[in-house]
Amino acid sequence: LTYYRGNYDTYVKTSSDQTKNSMRVYQAYLDKRAHMMEFIEKFRANAKRATMVQSRIKAVEKMDAEAPEPIEVEQVWTFSIPNPEPLGRPIISVDDVTFDYAAKAGQKKPLSEYLLQECN
Repeated sequence: LTYYRGNYDTYVKTSSDQTKNSMRVYQAYLDKRAHMMEFIEKFRANAKRATMVQSRIKAVEKMDAEAPEPIEVEQVWTFSIPNPEPLGRPIISVDDVTFDYAAKAGQKKPLSEYLLQECN
């Protein structure tokens, strides 16, 4: 669980900065490893450079043990709601409706005390 100070905008900025920095660190690790592996492959059969190759192999193994975790960027999830078709007229029709907020459940009021009476 990671805590962030500030409001949501600060959280978004801070988390994106952390993701970018982690991606840079991981990319630097991959670049350095690729460079060392290129050297190892190039001079593996060369007797003069055998000690250097062994040293690089040992360094690559150590780098792999301490390697940063690969960064997985969450995909932005979007959706859209299509516009509805126009509704025909009338949308709703009511006849002789009476309405009021019930004071207590189960009690019936006289018709004259309702807020709306026989509306059309």
